Amino acid sequence: MASTVSRTAGATARRFLGTAAPAAAAKDVQVTKLANGVTVVSQEPDANVTTISVTVGAGTQNETFQTSGVTHYLRNLAFQSTASRSALRITREAEANGSRYTAESGRDFISYNAYTLPQSAEHAADVLTEVVGAPNLHDWEVPKQNARVARDLELAAETQELVLLDDAHRVAFRNTPLGRPVLCPASRVGRVSGADVRAFRDQFFSSDRIVVAAAGISHDALVQAAEQNLANMGPKKAALPASQYFGGESVTPADIPVAHVALGFRGASVQSNDLVAALVIRNLFGGDGSSVKWSTDASASKVGAAVGGAASGPFKVSGFAAAYETDGLVGVHMAVQSADVNACVTNAAAAVKEIVAGNISEEDFARAKAHTRRQLIPDTHADATTALAAQHLYNAASVDEQLAKLQSLTLADVKKVAQALGGSRPFVAARGPIDNLPYLDTLGF
Repeated sequence: MASTVSRTAGATARRFLGTAAPAAAAKDVQVTKLANGVTVVSQEPDANVTTISVTVGAGTQNETFQTSGVTHYLRNLAFQSTASRSALRITREAEANGSRYTAESGRDFISYNAYTLPQSAEHAADVLTEVVGAPNLHDWEVPKQNARVARDLELAAETQELVLLDDAHRVAFRNTPLGRPVLCPASRVGRVSGADVRAFRDQFFSSDRIVVAAAGISHDALVQAAEQNLANMGPKKAALPASQYFGGESVTPADIPVAHVALGFRGASVQSNDLVAALVIRNLFGGDGSSVKWSTDASASKVGAAVGGAASGPFKVSGFAAAYETDGLVGVHMAVQSADVNACVTNAAAAVKEIVAGNISEEDFARAKAHTRRQLIPDTHADATTALAAQHLYNAASVDEQLAKLQSLTLADVKKVAQALGGSRPFVAARGPIDNLPYLDTLGF
């Protein structure tokens, strides 16, 4: 069953900033708005596999302390049972059709996805829209997820970058909505009830915050599935949660092989005119890390070179950006040996200060701009579907519009945004063997 139906946490460096299929031209995209506000958007490329996504604009930012963990449980309850299908039937039909269903969640979304053959596309669209529009969410189904949720936490703990990014959000946004963890807190495992899950869905699964996006299926068939299974949903009156950026530092000693440190600033929201510039700055900070497999990270950026100059052993440097509907973060992540923490973080901070002061060369700008272009262009139809969903869910720029913005972006533009970012209080999140980690107020920001 696990090979056909799976549930995963959303990629935290921001799933909807997609790396990226060839960006669909506007003429290839069809959009229909149902009477209740549900958006249906599709493109029909000549693809061997159909991708469908039903994305809801609700996530952990909509939780409270009392309901923490509900998003994680709701995601794991995907494909359990619906008004007309049992979990067994969903799985058996998926196996028979060669389909794969997944569910993902993050701070501001829950996404239900299908990857299937074109001849099974209409069936998959019916399943996905029914999973969102008419799930059973029986009381007895919820406790069955306890072991799965606990296992998700164990797996996440093995990926220190994900844990660190949660720490970064917590210190950057504190107890406001974007500061909440992506996964269920360990203290809440086994304490989420069926009533909690149903209440969250009833309050936040708003028809005007649902996008059905697909590539490789007839638009009319997609609209028909949405009308059949989502037309009974209505708009909710829940206000979009407001977060507040604070900055600061979070230090978590942990018995792991290397120290992980994130240093960054308040970034840009998905609707901000500064988003593309913030993505370029992410690449100035380190981007995806080394551009050549097995090569040194020192060649990736000035920050990487600065860390490499202080490292006595293996290290890793990469940039990150997280953009949401109302706010965002941008920064650099380092993984270094315990003995090198002080020198590496100090050197990295000095290099970051140079960038946010606007000391950026034409050569570095051109390199960062080229990497940003590669990251923005979707390289699979699944990525293109994700980009379509994000565009219409958040009223954000399309891939083509972002690429046009990038093309016209100047070094002066990026310097201006970098200096504005540097004007916010930075954040530091660190975990691992970090006895000699320098305090934030000693780094000169």
